[in-house]
Amino acid sequence: MEEVTEFETGQSQRPGFLSFLCVLSFIWNGALGLFALLGALAAKPVINMLEQVIANPEITQNLSDADMERFEMILNWGPGKLAAMLLLFFLLSLTTFIAVYKMWNLKKQGFIIYAAVGGIAIIVDLVGLNFLGAGIATLFIGLYALNRKYLK
Repeated sequence: MEEVTEFETGQSQRPGFLSFLCVLSFIWNGALGLFALLGALAAKPVINMLEQVIANPEITQNLSDADMERFEMILNWGPGKLAAMLLLFFLLSLTTFIAVYKMWNLKKQGFIIYAAVGGIAIIVDLVGLNFLGAGIATLFIGLYALNRKYLK
């Protein structure tokens, strides 16, 4: 592992791998949070667009049954529930962003928050049969756990 050096002020320097993980997480969670917020604000137009997609046989003939089921599920939610779900997703992304910021500043509390929110994400991914998402979340929690010794 990397050795942590001390600054003249007595503060520990962040290891390069932890910095790399944090930058990746800042970019990923910032983008997800932004898209979730924009989606929540545009829930009604999204529902209208899905209604047009479902009504167009030229488009629906190229969609899988699973895609059609997802579209119909979202349509059944309506704009209010869709906006609420996306706002919840935005809050989880924001919480993760804050947790990563704390780890960037070498705070152990950031890892605890990140692991808790990541655990929720893993459960949601597994329930939705999103094994790739669950695997990536598990991987990042594990990689941050390897750097826990540098957090105070």
